[in-house]
Amino acid sequence: MDFQSFIPGLNRSSPGPTGAGAAIGGPSYPNFDSNNNISTLSPQDDQPYSIEHLLAEARPYAPILTAQLQANEVNGHVASPQQYSSIPPQMAQTAQEIKQEIKPEVKQENMQIQPNGSEVEIDVPRVLLYGEQGGEEDKHVISRSSLAKLPKNVLANLVKDGEREGTILRLGSIPHWESVLRLADYLDHGDYRPFAPQTPLEYLDATGTALPWTHRESPKAVEVPRATYDLFCREIDFYLFLSKIGFAALRKISAERLCTRYPKSAQSIWTLVDRVHQVASKEEDTGLLQRLVEYININNKEVINLPEFVPLLRKLTRGRPPLGPVLFEAFITVSQAARRDLLKLQASLAGPDVPAEPLSIMQRITAPSTVKPSQEQLPPRRQEHPERPDFSSPFSAYNISPLIEILRHQNLVIANDNGYGTLVREGSRSGRNREFEFVRGELLVADREGSTVNGRHNIKVMNSRGEVGDILRTLVKKVPASLGVLNPDSAVNDGNRSPPDREQRNFNPNPFPGYRGRSRSPPPRRRYHP
Repeated sequence: MDFQSFIPGLNRSSPGPTGAGAAIGGPSYPNFDSNNNISTLSPQDDQPYSIEHLLAEARPYAPILTAQLQANEVNGHVASPQQYSSIPPQMAQTAQEIKQEIKPEVKQENMQIQPNGSEVEIDVPRVLLYGEQGGEEDKHVISRSSLAKLPKNVLANLVKDGEREGTILRLGSIPHWESVLRLADYLDHGDYRPFAPQTPLEYLDATGTALPWTHRESPKAVEVPRATYDLFCREIDFYLFLSKIGFAALRKISAERLCTRYPKSAQSIWTLVDRVHQVASKEEDTGLLQRLVEYININNKEVINLPEFVPLLRKLTRGRPPLGPVLFEAFITVSQAARRDLLKLQASLAGPDVPAEPLSIMQRITAPSTVKPSQEQLPPRRQEHPERPDFSSPFSAYNISPLIEILRHQNLVIANDNGYGTLVREGSRSGRNREFEFVRGELLVADREGSTVNGRHNIKVMNSRGEVGDILRTLVKKVPASLGVLNPDSAVNDGNRSPPDREQRNFNPNPFPGYRGRSRSPPPRRRYHP
């Protein structure tokens, strides 16, 4: 096992002759400021630590016995103190501390009871070892002087995740080793920097050329190269790691840098929505949440064009978390803007007679996705009603035709009584549950063509909240096509005359010569008189 590799900042070599620093503390690296530039910050006054030195402190000092002294011990003679090798004062004191820490009668190795018995304090490990995922376990080291700077709750969470061996704490090969690397960097220097200082933060211009990022707090989305996006994702990993271990002060610094240090792309904003917003809501990071809402509102056109937008919008809208209405409002805003542009284009193609203003709520219709200019002249407007009267109603008359189709296909049902069914979740096969509930008289929409979850005697229905449930057919009754106000044999319609079932026959008073039409009248009844 190679114990000579250290994280940057922990194994700083002290000034001295050439080669002395490398022999004691391992390789060193230049300091970088918050802009990833080389700075002349002086290192901490901490003494250099090597793995041998740290392990030597953790190991109690044992005297070296010569052959004569061993023989005296066997014969029962007690050796004088002068016969032992001299013990340095610091090492003797350290050994005494270690002996107190590893007493066998102490059951909780990681805890030390205070004299008053009211508080429990975490014993700071003398060294913390961890490694990269899939690599060497004890590759990186954090010294005790650095661990002592952590809050007690943060240190307790780290100890809980690791394995304590005396005064050594081992985390092993962990997937979040880069986040621990940043934590160690912050404890040593009071600041941390991206993992690859030689990789600058860049954005792509209109020609695809990578340029240095200088606009710190610009909320406008830009295109970024892959390396910059990876650094942004690592900052998100660090934020989530700090939330897990409970380091609130450093988490706020990471949240501020997520908003100010990195260029934002549409994918970066969506990564914040997908991974960070729930943790930020739990931690009550109001500043980060406000910035995230601002990013969505400013870059709504770019965000809603992402393929992941609609599935997450549906998920957040149903669950009603804080960010669901924001995404829904962004979608509505862009849709209204596209509809206004479409109406203006139609008005410019139709001429001055067609109003350029958007229609009222009752006059809006579903517009096609693309508009192709027609070479033919549009038909003139109807002049019978040059201006439509105001008609305020929560239900549009343009929805009558779809409503008639729903009634004809028996897709509108009413719950007979209070009940429950299986809530069908999206993306996975749902098992039986009782999470879909309905009340008596609730109006539901039935899917009579889709497959059910719990058998052929069930039916899928959707309520007004968008929840889909699998219930028994006998729990609902269909809404009659007559809506219960007309003859049951009759049905409501949308005013469009349906074609006749039989072909109409027209009477021709002048048939062709020699042609006798078939008489449909009954033959005359002959009566015989006696």
